[in-house]
Amino acid sequence: VFSISTQFTILFFPLKLQPFLRNILFNNSAGDTVFFNEKRELEGGFDIINWVTFPNKSFLRVKVGKMDPQAPLGSDFSIDEKIIIWHQSFNQVGPNC
Repeated sequence: VFSISTQFTILFFPLKLQPFLRNILFNNSAGDTVFFNEKRELEGGFDIINWVTFPNKSFLRVKVGKMDPQAPLGSDFSIDEKIIIWHQSFNQVGPNC
């Protein structure tokens, strides 16, 4: 499961983030391996999950989008900002967004 905020621009990755992304390797919920190949292209897709935490410390995982590198260009990344529930402490966009 991989989570990403809507404020993060997926169209390009800042230079500070590239060393971390180079080493990403995990299995998605379908059992497919997700990683970046030698050309720094994403291999395998994944869902974008919003973890909603409740006052009693329970949580709910809500699928808010997906990344599918095999989909046609323009359909490879989708996110539904309207269904994201932000924690009350996230009240502004980060300085790098």
